[in-house]
Parts: sequence; C-alpha cells; structure tokens
Amino acid sequence: MGGVGDAMSFGFGGALREVLGINGEVDECSGGYAVGQVAGQLAAAIITSGATTVGSGGGGLRLYHGTDHTSALNFLRGGALDVGAAAANKMDGALGFFLATERQTARFFAMRRSPGGMLAYELNSHAVSTLGAHGAGLQSIPFGAANLAGHEFFVPPSAFGAFNALRSAGHIVVTPL
Repeated sequence: MGGVGDAMSFGFGGALREVLGINGEVDECSGGYAVGQVAGQLAAAIITSGATTVGSGGGGLRLYHGTDHTSALNFLRGGALDVGAAAANKMDGALGFFLATERQTARFFAMRRSPGGMLAYELNSHAVSTLGAHGAGLQSIPFGAANLAGHEFFVPPSAFGAFNALRSAGHIVVTPL
C-alpha cells in the first residue's frame, strides 16, 4: 500500500511516514511497492483525467475507442490487438492502441475514418494494474490543434499480448456505442 500512497501523494508519502514514525515498515525495493506505485500513478491520473471508474472497488475504467467500421466490428467479434493491423491503420502518432476518457473525443477519431465506429471498453481494476505494469497508461492527448477533451489510455505494442489475454479472461469487456 505504501507504493500507492507515495504515488498518489506525489512523492510526499515517505516524508509523511517519517513524521508519523512508520517509515521503516515500507520496503521501497519490493515488487509490491513497485506495483503499488503503478496503481497509484494510474489512480492519480484517473482522478484528474475525467475518466469514468467502473467496478465495485472503483479501480476500473470505462474508456472509448473511435475507429473505422470494419475494425469496430472485428473488435466486437473478439478480434485481438495486432501490431501489423495497428501499423497498417496508423494515421499519426505513436504505434499502439488508444482509448479516450471522453466519448466525444472517441467520436472525433471515428469521424476521421469513414465510415467510423465507436466502442466502449470496460477495464476492471486487475486489467488496469496489469496493463500499467506492461507500460500502458493514461496520458495527455498529443493532438493539441483539435482541442480534444480528456486524456488517452495508451496501450503500447509490447502490451498487446497482455491486453488480449485480459480480454479473453473477461477483465476487459467491449460493447458498441
């Protein structure tokens, strides 16, 4: 839990533990601390991003994806993320898979693809933390000229396998909009 608190307190957790006299109880070199830091960073980003949380613990996310109609149907039918397909469909920005925190932002990206399609992705807390450990996470949308709302959840190609496994296991649910 120390990693979560340290990340969400923007690095002041250690100083607070020192004042409270409990700093010796946290092993900052442990794997649990590192995973907690990823979860805390994601939680802090969610709080400031406008993303909708889902799940009983509130640690999941409801995100949106705008794409072409054919790709939307493929994802709805259980199609997996694929690096070759991502490269072939890439218009701009980094290679990867992008989910928006705001529905209207996904609509913008769907409208760039004619005909477009929109999907909702619900990631439970396990999916969010697992993907975070594989390099995925919330970030600003680097498309400033369009003045898009919210943030994007970026899934790098190195995390596609984890994303696909989480989806197959039911930790990520895709629905049409």
